[in-house]
Amino acid sequence: MKQIYNFRGIAVVCTMAMLFLSCQDNYKRVGEEAVKKIYPRGVVEDFVLTYTETPEKLGSEDDGSSRVMAVLSGPIRNDF
Repeated sequence: MKQIYNFRGIAVVCTMAMLFLSCQDNYKRVGEEAVKKIYPRGVVEDFVLTYTETPEKLGSEDDGSSRVMAVLSGPIRNDF
């Protein structure tokens, strides 16, 4: 009886090893499945971006106070 369980265990291990080692992805991706290259729409060099915020919503011709929340700068910026 002990040999039967040992044989079954070896058979299960070998079967699982064959299943995992035999799977390969040889499929060539084409059309919509292919990885598309992404290029930036805009490239800016030596940019400075000032992000401001107003305490209340302004109309089209309102003059309101705003405060600077962040100033971002960098040598290059890619816009995707």
